[in-house]
Amino acid sequence: MEAEKSKDKNAALIEDLEARTRRQFDLVNNRDFAAFRDLQNSSPTTHFGSDFQVDVDGMDASLTYPEFCALVQDLCEAFPDYTAAITKLSTEIVDDAETAIIAVEFEHSGWPPGVRRRSFVIHTWKRREGHWVCIHHGGVRGGGPFDGI
Repeated sequence: MEAEKSKDKNAALIEDLEARTRRQFDLVNNRDFAAFRDLQNSSPTTHFGSDFQVDVDGMDASLTYPEFCALVQDLCEAFPDYTAAITKLSTEIVDDAETAIIAVEFEHSGWPPGVRRRSFVIHTWKRREGHWVCIHHGGVRGGGPFDGI
């Protein structure tokens, strides 16, 4: 009975964190950059911790959340047809439900124009003062398909 309650609790948590992850993608695809930036400041529904970092292959240094927001907005303005669609989410709750790891497979297109490819990111979430915040975004650009090249 206790194991079943724990599973149910984690199922609700997983559903919540995956919905937050989808929201991040939706805000970018809808070009709602003000709401995207505010995800770090909208306590208690804050999505991103003050110590959030982004590490993506091909970048020389980690980015803070404000730097990441600026990069995403610049990308969308330079490539107006850019979209990112989640194709698969996989979530694991670890450390006695203090950490969540969400693997996100997504397909993005329009960057560069005419190109569609898959990429993969890992979001690491931590429970802090009773609230969940994303503290890390680690990304790897995918190798295919590379349409239009």
